[in-house]
Order: sequence, then C-alpha cells, then structure tokens
Amino acid sequence: MLATGLAAVLLLVGCTTRGVAEGTEVAVAVRAPFSSYDFPADVVCFDGSSGDGLELVTSTPEIGDDGRSITLVYDEYFVDWRLVFEVGVAAHAVAGAALGADDPVAGKRAIVDAVQDADSEALARISRFWNSGFNLTGAPPDPALLIGTGPYTPAAIDPGHTTLEANPNYRGDNAPTYERVVLRHIGDPPEAVAALADGSVDVVARQTTVDVAQALNAINGITVESGFDATHERLDLQVANGRNDRFDDPLVRRAFLTTFPRQQIVDELAAPVHADARVRSSHVFLPGTDGYTDAAESNGSAVNNRPDLAGAKRLLRQAGVVAPEVCILFDPADPRRLSEFELIQSAAAKAGFQVTDCSSPTWQELLGVPGQYDASLYALRASNLAVTAARASFASTGGVNNTSFYSQRRGRCPPLGARS
Repeated sequence: MLATGLAAVLLLVGCTTRGVAEGTEVAVAVRAPFSSYDFPADVVCFDGSSGDGLELVTSTPEIGDDGRSITLVYDEYFVDWRLVFEVGVAAHAVAGAALGADDPVAGKRAIVDAVQDADSEALARISRFWNSGFNLTGAPPDPALLIGTGPYTPAAIDPGHTTLEANPNYRGDNAPTYERVVLRHIGDPPEAVAALADGSVDVVARQTTVDVAQALNAINGITVESGFDATHERLDLQVANGRNDRFDDPLVRRAFLTTFPRQQIVDELAAPVHADARVRSSHVFLPGTDGYTDAAESNGSAVNNRPDLAGAKRLLRQAGVVAPEVCILFDPADPRRLSEFELIQSAAAKAGFQVTDCSSPTWQELLGVPGQYDASLYALRASNLAVTAARASFASTGGVNNTSFYSQRRGRCPPLGARS
C-alpha cells in the first residue's frame, strides 16, 4: 500500500500527455497546484513536489517479493536518503475510486501494474484522484477514505471538529490510551480558554501569550505546562514581485531589516511567559542541535538584535528613497502576530518607513502571490533535522517554503534583506 503510492510519485512528479505526435511526450509547466487545473482526461499529472531528493531516483522502485519492502536506487549520493521516504496515501483506496477496484488486494495490484507497465490511461485516472480525492472539504467524506496506519484513525470529520478512534490493527510502540479523541478547532484564544474552564474540552494547546497564560493560571483544578518546540516566528521580505516597487531595491530591504526590533519582540511578547526565551540566530540549525552555537557566533546575526535607526536612514539616503511603504501580510486573528506588527510598525516609523497592514484571514493562500504584500509575518515549524531541510526555504527553485521570489546562483551570498 505504501510502496505503490510512492512508486507513482517517483515516476511522475509533473504532467505529461500523449497525442501531439505518436510517441511524443509534452511536459506542461504550471506554477499553481496542478489539481486546480482542469486537465484533459489523458493527462498524467501527479501534484507532487520535487527537490527533496526523490528526484534523484529516476528508475522505477522495486517492490520485494513479500510486498513489504521497496528498494530505491539513487542516481547519485544523497545524504538524507533515509528521511525522504514518507507514508503516502492508501493505494487500495485510490484504486477503488480511480479504477473501480472493489477488492483491496486487487486494487493495490492494479496500482503496481499501472506504474510498472507505464499504463498512461490508468495513471491519468490514478493521478486525478491522488491529487484531489483526499481533499476533505464540504460534504462528509467517503468512509473508505478515513483510514490510517497510526494508533488512531479518523472516524468522522465534521465542520469544526474531527473524531479519532483507537486503531485495533495498530501494533507499534505508541499504543492508544483513550478509545476516542475529539479534536476541536477553536481559533480564538479566549474562546479556547473558556472552553477549558467550562469543561467543554479537556486539553487546549495554544501559542502562549501573556493574556492566555494569565487566563489559564486563573482556572482552578487544571495543570498548565509550557515549553519550547521547533516553531519559530519569522519575517520574510519579498525580494521581487512585492506590493511596492521600491522594496525591490536591496538597500531599502536592508534598511527595513535594520529597524527590525528582534530583541524587543522577545522581551515583550515571549520573555514574560518564558523567561529563557531567546532570539533565534540561525535558519539552518535549530537551537539546541549540533552546530547551532557555532553558527550563531559566526554568522553576524547578533548585530541585528536591536534596531540601528541611524544606519537605516543612511541606507535610505543611499537608495534615494523617502518614506517608503512596506505592507505586511499576517493573520489578523493571531494576537501575537498583531503585537509583532505594531512593534515593527512603530520601530520602522522612526527611520521614515510607512508600515501598512496587509493582514488577511486567508493569509496562507496569499503567500507568494505577486503584488499582494511586501513582507509576511508567520510561524514556521521545522518538520525534521535533515541536513538538506533548509532547501525548502532557501532553494532558488523547488523550495516549497520559498515564497519570496529569492533566487541566487550557487556560491553567492543571499541578497540584502532576503530573510530576517
């Protein structure tokens, strides 16, 4: 089940169609997600991503005789080869919906055959469902799609909450403790705290702010635990295609970053809740991991901890720009993000910047959209400690988190103001 799903992805991350001329393949390059396009029925288009290392596997993976192993051969050495092979979607569920296979075993076999035989007709149908069939929005999903391999499997997905039930077939080390878990999405922090106080929920997990911490500590009979995780707050600047043309100038971007109140944000928004809070000083290494301290001490990031207003004004004079506007995209419903915006706005104004509000409830959908904003404020969670993980944010092409249009030839320094 796992192996067959990945085999298809390895073969076809991209779109091809046949029929222009006999035996000719035509690649279709698109910027937006493939599944948002209405491709002809004969197009094989897997809406996957490249650049994580699997693009180095160009031959079809071989499945073991027992069906419980898969062998991938890399065309060249890739240091994180152990980490890029992840659990995919269930092959038998895809086969049932795309190929009409009623029997799970026969369905998995049909997926394997389609990949190994390069059956473009079958792969076209498979790719369509693989792209969008698991987008669980609108009407209640088909129960056949509510499957999983972990200690819990989804039993129901309804507006505002998801119900998980213990998986009786799970044989791993993390056996479920509760028979049923209901996950509720409560976006408003005070509402989440109120739900805990009145017993509507048993556990809440919130990004901690001073107000949230005080409200939680005021509730009797609960235990409050806090700590650090791999999430960090970040400010990304649009290197190109921003809302204001003046921000294309690297001197203007550097001047703006020179006003950025990194230490003040930590002191006022994080330290009152976590006394050990510190600014993060490396994008490549996580705090506490090998290499972080050396990187932080040698990369020059310490000079950006506090604003240098005189330096910012000097850079703006050098650029010949007066009162440039910088419009920041962020989530208006997030109290911390709003506070960060206000601190940045106040600090930058002292150097002559006009920082304006580009916040939107749909901010995630606007990331990387040309002309919508000049900078973005959000939190990013590191998903792994792979050596090549930084590629997702900094690769000029294929970086899934590189929404700032940053592009630079190998061996050159990033443009001024590309990241803070």
